[in-house]
Amino acid sequence: MFTKAIITAAVAGLTTLGAHAEPLTTDQSRALKTINDARIAAGVHILSWNTNLQNDATAWAEQIAASGHLGRAPASLRNDAGEVLAFFQALDAENSALRYPLSEAAKLWLNSGNMAKAGTVIRQEALSKTEHLLSLTATDIGCGTAHGTLGNGAEDPLRVYAVCRIFKDVSEHMKLSARQDLNPGPFWGDITFFNPGLGACGRVDGDGSMIVALSHLKMGSQSNGNALCGRRVRIRGPRGEAVVTVTDKCMGCSIHDIDVSPAVFEKIAGNQGLGRVGNIEWSLI
Repeated sequence: MFTKAIITAAVAGLTTLGAHAEPLTTDQSRALKTINDARIAAGVHILSWNTNLQNDATAWAEQIAASGHLGRAPASLRNDAGEVLAFFQALDAENSALRYPLSEAAKLWLNSGNMAKAGTVIRQEALSKTEHLLSLTATDIGCGTAHGTLGNGAEDPLRVYAVCRIFKDVSEHMKLSARQDLNPGPFWGDITFFNPGLGACGRVDGDGSMIVALSHLKMGSQSNGNALCGRRVRIRGPRGEAVVTVTDKCMGCSIHDIDVSPAVFEKIAGNQGLGRVGNIEWSLI
């Protein structure tokens, strides 16, 4: 399968640094090489490491590590960059996923989140789409990590969060249109959650807001004034249903996936620890 080929492709010399960049760590270098190997196998140009993206990714990794939940940043905090995220928990601090989290996350992302747990890893999650890493229009990438926090505030050596930002965030095979897809559905897709802030529709929300971010592929390129902003959406899942309001775009979602606030996720899908739940029905009303 293509997924296997892109991970095992052996292409040397693919650690490309942007101007004024500091030397990469072993983990950063391995992750960049894995992604650039995959891009060459897919017939697209390699990415350069960007320190600004690295700093942004690290800041978000620290924020989600402090919260204890894997979640995407709102569009207002990403500066037009795409985002992929991963989480690893292991029984042994020497596990490769904890020593080299970006390297292991790159493999997980390129496998669309499906990869056997390595060694003593007891939990791994990914919020990603392979097309973000292989986008024809992407030029730069920067990644950061942060360890989880124990109850006493100390660093948890057995839990780590990884975040990469990719610029520019445009789907590999589809140019975004200014027009919106107003088909009401119903649709079926995955549900994830994020920590809302200032959304693409110009509204500020919080974790308790009953809101949803629809895929950028459904909403089109327009932000403020988008015809889907403010639309009501009915979502049905294993824990129940809710009617919510569209306030943001999900830049990492497939066209029928949705990203919601923590409050909506808990009502529809269950505990935030699930991270992602599939086969969720939703429709515009």
